[in-house]
Amino acid sequence: MTALDHWADSASAESDEPEYYCDYDSCSEAFSDEDELRDHEVTVHFYCDACDREFQDENSIRSHRNSKVHRGQSMCCYFCNKPYVTTAGVFHHLSMTTHMKIVRRFTAVTRQTIYLTYHTRSRCLLVGIR
Repeated sequence: MTALDHWADSASAESDEPEYYCDYDSCSEAFSDEDELRDHEVTVHFYCDACDREFQDENSIRSHRNSKVHRGQSMCCYFCNKPYVTTAGVFHHLSMTTHMKIVRRFTAVTRQTIYLTYHTRSRCLLVGIR
């Protein structure tokens, strides 16, 4: 087969017909790939296909998709090893527990030290220091 024949065959194999259809209540949208369909379900219908759950608004589904259910738990508290999804979650945990009081009492660790330690592990999220 020549290069010209190859391109002709692959062009005829492609179709402009959509392959994925939204089967949500009275929605007639059609999409050429599955990712477009999933994006549509999330942004228009606030539906999580992986969990088969509906949400009230875009903020709710965005929070759900950003939760440990979908992202996992990659950050841990260095003191008790409790897992968190984000650096902000670890900092909130630290501020709500007695870890910092105990650490400051016996060592020279400061908020700045802890911030820099976690910040180097999670550059995608900037957390302020008080």
